[in-house]
Amino acid sequence: MLATFNGAWDWTAIGTLALAAVTLAAVIVAAIALRQTRADIALSRKEVEETHRPVVVPVLVTPAPATASVSASRHTLPTRPSVVEPGVLAVPVENIGSGPALDIVARAELLLIDGTRAGHGGEPTSIGTLALGSSALTHIEIHTARWTEGACFALTLTYADVAGKRWTTTARYFGDPLRYEDVTISPQTGGA
Repeated sequence: MLATFNGAWDWTAIGTLALAAVTLAAVIVAAIALRQTRADIALSRKEVEETHRPVVVPVLVTPAPATASVSASRHTLPTRPSVVEPGVLAVPVENIGSGPALDIVARAELLLIDGTRAGHGGEPTSIGTLALGSSALTHIEIHTARWTEGACFALTLTYADVAGKRWTTTARYFGDPLRYEDVTISPQTGGA
């Protein structure tokens, strides 16, 4: 049976329609507010992450005098990459970011003098500390096979920030003259 309008207003029906219209308007306003709140939270999260973001880079003291060194647990290490004992390459790195770098892992791959890959390199090596604080310097020891002093290599450092986001720093090191080239810092995509 179809309803027809017979000229009499049913105030209950009018009230129900008005309530439905007000409810729909409230849902629309709430959806807009929720979208804005999510955008504000995302912006706040990004600001916090940027404020506490680590930036780990390999470092050199140029020119690196033969007597310049920093103390480490087993060796007195120069302030440039150095083979400290057969099969162990020590690479000084510094966190120049504003937050701690966690779970640092390093890998070096031997390069030929022209910068092309030699085809073999060190196994990924985790440094001895769990974190590297802001403005902190340390040496990462990378186990290598038959590398000599002054070897050219591609360095990859991966580390996490306090939010668990992983970052990668890559660089190519050349020993003559002492320099790093192509230093890039980027967030890791996909799995850790």
